[in-house]
Amino acid sequence: VEKMVYFGSGAEYAKDRDLKKVEEAQFGEKVPKDDYGFYKYVCARYAEKSENIVNLRLFGIFGKYENYHYKFISNAVVKNLLGMGITINQDVVFDFLYAEDLAPVVQHFITHDCAHRSYNVTPSNSISLMEIAKTINQLSKKESKISVINKGLNFEYTGSNARLAEECPAIRFTSCKDSIKELMGYFGKELKAGRIDETA
Repeated sequence: VEKMVYFGSGAEYAKDRDLKKVEEAQFGEKVPKDDYGFYKYVCARYAEKSENIVNLRLFGIFGKYENYHYKFISNAVVKNLLGMGITINQDVVFDFLYAEDLAPVVQHFITHDCAHRSYNVTPSNSISLMEIAKTINQLSKKESKISVINKGLNFEYTGSNARLAEECPAIRFTSCKDSIKELMGYFGKELKAGRIDETA
């Protein structure tokens, strides 16, 4: 295999603590305790020692074709369109990447040599779940009631994209507001076509 592009995870840094704009150089400071994080950690270690694997670390990703029953942003959009409330288990600050912004990054690493073996693929601006819910209300003709089950903030989950920006200066990320607007348009059409389960 000449080259492999692998999708890693911010969980490689160990999510049982705040990860605030964590940098690639911090990888390995702590070994994840959870099964998923440890599995991703082992894969990332392998990629670091390789000569033909690039690890694109994703923190949060969302888009039009994901399962809206389980993914927060899509679920919140669909619930708003159905006139339902939006429930947040606990607020948290995330780096959510719009799926359509990932394609140019993958294309770059398929067609170019890279200086490093791993890159955080995150937007520059982080956002909380509460901010997302409020943005949906602002963009919608309906206003969903927003409920938070557990008070306070959970551990932050954000990564620095400085390494990616240095190597790929032409890469641009869609703002969360614009991507949510596109998502609302998509799910609005799906709802009219009868392809949305109205129990959400």
